[in-house]
Amino acid sequence: MIAEPTFLVRQAGGDTYECVTGVMPGDPPGIYKSHGHLVRVIVVTG
Repeated sequence: MIAEPTFLVRQAGGDTYECVTGVMPGDPPGIYKSHGHLVRVIVVTG
């Protein structure tokens, strides 16, 4: 579950993806200070 208003996914290389969530200055509802989280996902097939 993503509970923050900003979400970005980028391919970091090969089968590795970085997912960043965050609260930016001015994002509603404005009760949380700006902050973020990083989740690294590595896709394994086989």
